[in-house]
Amino acid sequence: MKDELLDNYDQIIREAREAKGWSQEDLAENIKEKVSLIKKIERSEIVPEDSVRKKLEHALDIKLTERVEESGQEVSHLKKDMTLGDIVKIKRK
Repeated sequence: MKDELLDNYDQIIREAREAKGWSQEDLAENIKEKVSLIKKIERSEIVPEDSVRKKLEHALDIKLTERVEESGQEVSHLKKDMTLGDIVKIKRK
């Protein structure tokens, strides 16, 4: 199991901030971050780092992650030191 950021994190943050009656400046001051960062997060231009995400969750009393089960599948079945020559079989006449 791992935590994954919700797809609509920007909307959740904006709605929670507005519900508290805070401006983006108020939120930035409350979590000790720059206003430009808050603006970019609310426009989905950047994904908040874990430290910023935790501050946002605490200040706004929201949850921005969900628990998902890891697939357990390997991304690649090839050995790292394998070359193209190891994979290709040359057919001779």
